[in-house]
Amino acid sequence: MKSKISKSTVIHISGIPGCGKTTYGRWLEEEKNFLHLDFDKLFHGQGADTKVALVQILQSTVGSPKSFIRALRKTGQPTVLD
Repeated sequence: MKSKISKSTVIHISGIPGCGKTTYGRWLEEEKNFLHLDFDKLFHGQGADTKVALVQILQSTVGSPKSFIRALRKTGQPTVLD
């Protein structure tokens, strides 16, 4: 059975360092047309310029994870966070 990814899908990847979170997130971005936000890169000031819309959503919903996820779903594109 093949599952369909909806436009409001939000996936959060977590795990220990070096287990492939970013690699999988990049694969979803490149092969499955997901928006990808890598929090490690954001934390270190790298790569955020290519994800301005996601960063703006994050900043506008600080302190409210439910609002952040709701806003991501409204982008109309599946999203992966790692």
